[in-house]
Amino acid sequence: MLLLLLACSNVGEPCQGAVAGHGHITESGCAVLPTWAHGETDPAWETEVQVSLTSPMDWNAINAALAQGPVRVVFAPERYDQRIDIQRTDPSENRLLLDGGTAGARASVPGILTAYEGEPQSYITLRGFEVTGSRDKGVYWRAGDAVILEDLVVHDNGGSPAINLDYSNRSGHQSSRFVVRNSHVYSQRGECIYLGGAEGEDQDSHLRVEVVNNLVHDCTSRLDTRNDGINVKDRIGEVWVHRNVVARTDWGIEVASPGEYSQNLVFDTEREGFQISDAFQAFAGEMRFINNVSLGAGHDGFHVDTVFETEHLLLFQDNSAFASRDAGLLFGGESPHQVQLEGMLTAGNGVGIDGWGTPQFQGEDCYTAEETSVDRAAEGLACEPVSVQVPSELAGADGLYFTEDDPWILGVGAALY
Repeated sequence: MLLLLLACSNVGEPCQGAVAGHGHITESGCAVLPTWAHGETDPAWETEVQVSLTSPMDWNAINAALAQGPVRVVFAPERYDQRIDIQRTDPSENRLLLDGGTAGARASVPGILTAYEGEPQSYITLRGFEVTGSRDKGVYWRAGDAVILEDLVVHDNGGSPAINLDYSNRSGHQSSRFVVRNSHVYSQRGECIYLGGAEGEDQDSHLRVEVVNNLVHDCTSRLDTRNDGINVKDRIGEVWVHRNVVARTDWGIEVASPGEYSQNLVFDTEREGFQISDAFQAFAGEMRFINNVSLGAGHDGFHVDTVFETEHLLLFQDNSAFASRDAGLLFGGESPHQVQLEGMLTAGNGVGIDGWGTPQFQGEDCYTAEETSVDRAAEGLACEPVSVQVPSELAGADGLYFTEDDPWILGVGAALY
């Protein structure tokens, strides 16, 4: 019994595997999300600056160097007592890289923040830092274009969210291409990754927001339920949320903007695995959910809840919902939204497909293993009954997410045969 308790107490702790990437302890051991090769390359650095405890950052010198070309600032792998306050004033498109190191040799800082007022901070990359111990958020960005946050380890910070792009209506700037990728965000009281939108205002928000290949887990709160893994707010254009692993949060991935949400694995959430809602304002454009998996949701695997009576397209292609306490897939609301089913598998849920209101279904490419396959607003669907086992080894025998031995990620057809 003692050994069992010790093993369980380690669940959620970070770990390293044999391949490059970020890992966490699961009940089956260390599960690793391998680094995603995005194909982008750094520019040739015109200037390289070294920073250490005895040689702090000099923003005047950095801004002067940026006027001449791209600048790389390399931090010694030490524990810094002061947070990094971003103070770029150079208006050029020359890239500034703040480089905190690599696994095993990271600079550790108590927060990386832009000012809550002031000009956008653009053409900046943050790479390699451990961000922990902040009294405020972990990484806060008020506004900025071409911002890349990559290979960060963000955990145990005092403010929420752990990583935050602020609402565009608050900053007055519609940020273009804000990227969070290949990072590990965990042990956060509150939201983990939060991308603010237009906050219900009748205006377009950010453009080209990407959240790709991040390991996000254990976002908790004792005071309320605002502890989503990834939260994408309203009126953001060209959203791409892809290949993320989200575990042990309230809602896993909450979305309110059009775009593509693909190949994400969400498991062991307190409520919904995927929450799709237009509570701020009506959707505009298409939402595409492709090859996502929800496992062990406390409520519904996929939950669509609409308020505004506007028409929009929701595409569900090759998604799977396993072992949800309630529905695998639920639609609610009176909006005339078009729901296009091009592959939906539910197994081990309380009910396969459920809902209320008047959703309009296009196509009936769905498969259920529940005795009660459809109910209420979805009762007109004729899903094909199948016999499918609920997956148990999420990272497969190799301990790596998104590899060929993960049966849940290969699409509905592969899961059936």
